[in-house]
Amino acid sequence: MKIRSLLFAFLAISLSSLFPQGLIVHEHTGLKDTVVISTVDSVTFTQSMVMHKNTGSKDSVAFNNIDSVTFSAAINPAPAIKTISPTTASVGGPDFLLTVTGTNFLSSSEVKWNGTVLNTDYISATELQALVPAANIASQGTAAITVFTPAPGGGSSIAKSFVIGTITITKESFETGTKGGYAAADVKLATGTWNLNNALIGKDPNDVKNGVAAARIKLQGKLTMMFNLASGAGDVSILHAKYNNGFDGPTTWELWYSTNDGSTWNQAGSTVNTTHTTFDTARFTVNVSGLIRFEIRKTDTSSTYRIDMDDISISSYGSSSGNPVPVISSMNPTSDTVGAGPFTLTVNGSNFIPASVIVWGGTQLATTYISATQLQATIQPASLPAPGNVNVNVFTTNGGSSAPLVFTINPGVNSPVPTLRYFSPTTCTVGSAGFTLTVTGTNFVKKSVVNWNGVPLTTTFVSATQLQAALPAANVATIGTANVSVYTAPPSGGTSSAQTFSIVSGILPVTTNVNLTMGNPSNAVTDITTPLNYLIQRGQYATSYNRDRGIPNWTSWELDASWIGSASRGDFKTDSTLPKGWYMVNTGDYSGTGFSRGHMCPSADRTITEPDNDTLFLMTNMIPQTQAQNGGPWEVLEGYCRSLAQQGNKLYIVSGPYGEGGTGLNGYMTSIAGGKIAVPAKTWKVIMVLPAGTNDVSRVTDSTRCIAVIMNNDLGPFNSWGSYRVSVDEVEALTGFDFFSNVPQAIQAKIEAVVDNGPSN
Repeated sequence: MKIRSLLFAFLAISLSSLFPQGLIVHEHTGLKDTVVISTVDSVTFTQSMVMHKNTGSKDSVAFNNIDSVTFSAAINPAPAIKTISPTTASVGGPDFLLTVTGTNFLSSSEVKWNGTVLNTDYISATELQALVPAANIASQGTAAITVFTPAPGGGSSIAKSFVIGTITITKESFETGTKGGYAAADVKLATGTWNLNNALIGKDPNDVKNGVAAARIKLQGKLTMMFNLASGAGDVSILHAKYNNGFDGPTTWELWYSTNDGSTWNQAGSTVNTTHTTFDTARFTVNVSGLIRFEIRKTDTSSTYRIDMDDISISSYGSSSGNPVPVISSMNPTSDTVGAGPFTLTVNGSNFIPASVIVWGGTQLATTYISATQLQATIQPASLPAPGNVNVNVFTTNGGSSAPLVFTINPGVNSPVPTLRYFSPTTCTVGSAGFTLTVTGTNFVKKSVVNWNGVPLTTTFVSATQLQAALPAANVATIGTANVSVYTAPPSGGTSSAQTFSIVSGILPVTTNVNLTMGNPSNAVTDITTPLNYLIQRGQYATSYNRDRGIPNWTSWELDASWIGSASRGDFKTDSTLPKGWYMVNTGDYSGTGFSRGHMCPSADRTITEPDNDTLFLMTNMIPQTQAQNGGPWEVLEGYCRSLAQQGNKLYIVSGPYGEGGTGLNGYMTSIAGGKIAVPAKTWKVIMVLPAGTNDVSRVTDSTRCIAVIMNNDLGPFNSWGSYRVSVDEVEALTGFDFFSNVPQAIQAKIEAVVDNGPSN
């Protein structure tokens, strides 16, 4: 028999299942050769091979015409742990993720906690992650962390120790005790006796302090604990700042510790630079068990520069991980009613880090890190299911939990049924980007939401009469209509009546109306199926009319010198061109209301002929407007626009109302004429100014002047119109309209973002 190059990459456990005692190899003729597998690296078989146990029935396999057979079975390597993170946790903490680094990890490898397998995720051959349940750290002690890889090969790693500690905090704030001189002396403070050498308790206005006092050090002074902490030390944090007299410069200092009553000292961490006159926080990871005391040493050589130290915080051994123990001082709000929300809970305190989380009744919330002293989380209505109290605390992995504060859930107050009056915009072009839907009505509360075909939108509570909802682009991706309503959850509450939102093709009827040269702000169409955004086109102006409000959403017109003449002023009259069955506002509807009939396109802008002027007195061009505004800054702005036109400019103007509820001569009103005519809360106007010419859209540039104003519809007192200037973008954000939409988008973005600061007379 020939023996050559059959490699046995030998797996003892798998081969033993095949050949428990050995392998017998022989040719068809001749003597039998017996080979012990554990001593052979390779064997070559020619012609055929028969294998059988030394005892028992023979198992034969014929390999006719096969020159060689190779056995290859890889042995799983033994895993080894390098680090675990975190290495400690606080007693009573929540679930956390344990990261284990090392070598030889396989997808079948598992992290074990005191021999019990944890839910393990394979990250790579050098990293595993395992979820440690809160039950594993419910009591103080240590745990053995190992990694186990199953056979063949494999096995368990050497264990790493994990510490579960009960955290205590020693904090010295220097608020007690008095020392007015720099000479070395012992001072009894809240934590014990300290020796202050070239140091004092500073309380003057130039001392930077968190409270009424801080420790001030000069020269190469020291703050030395004259007592030991019995529970060792994990992390140490210290507030430090330059003495704030306007002259003291940067300083340096170090933290030292002793474990033998001050006989010898070891430095903790590195030298710290103090460069600011407001507090910075220095943090040190000590992680020393047993008796320990600390000393702060000022190390720079300046003979005049001083440093303030405050709030020295030392956590006990077993807490060290580089993360401090969080502390809660307050939260806002501290109570709400059953089912309230969503609302933002703000937690204030200290020692917060980006990994800190707010814990609500034992449940970790999705938390936003604001700063080292503030965290925020959103509380959903489901978190306030019944009257009672909820403990709120902050937890930091490898830092611990703060003491809790109590949030009170009060019995629910019955909410009224919401009423929807109108919303803006009422239509949009199919495929539009997402936008804000502004909904106006009554009886809105913080938990009211806007529904789109019965599905709630992300809603912001503005007031009892207004909500704003984020409408995603996906909701307007196809042509059609949607029902908009408002829902208020129990107790009581309910759903308002619905109104229709239209998603249109965006292919508006071709128009040569000069008053729409720069665009149709709301894609209004002359279609009785869109009564809240009904387009009225006249030679003198164009209007989007709102049947249910009895006023225009906007009015748009061109203005240059060719429109201005000497025609006499017309008379107010009902617009009988409205569709049959619609309420037609009459001139007497405004009588005795305390509001004037305020033109959107002003009479004086169309005086070239009497018929031109007459169209401006149709009631579809009017809104209830206070005389204080209409005859004040509003009228002055109208006159300024005409002066620009008479100076050789061409203006494109859009004007309209916003909201509901104005204050006229008879007081605050939301509507007149028995609710048929809405009283707006504000009026707005946007104006584009071009030099006279033709092909006007093509002549708009990045430097084209745009003026925009927003004014309250009340009795004032009012300032000059220029003080109410805003950007066109702000009016778009208020109304939901898209002005100057025929102008290239890049130019729009620039001219609409600018707040005009040009002349106002």
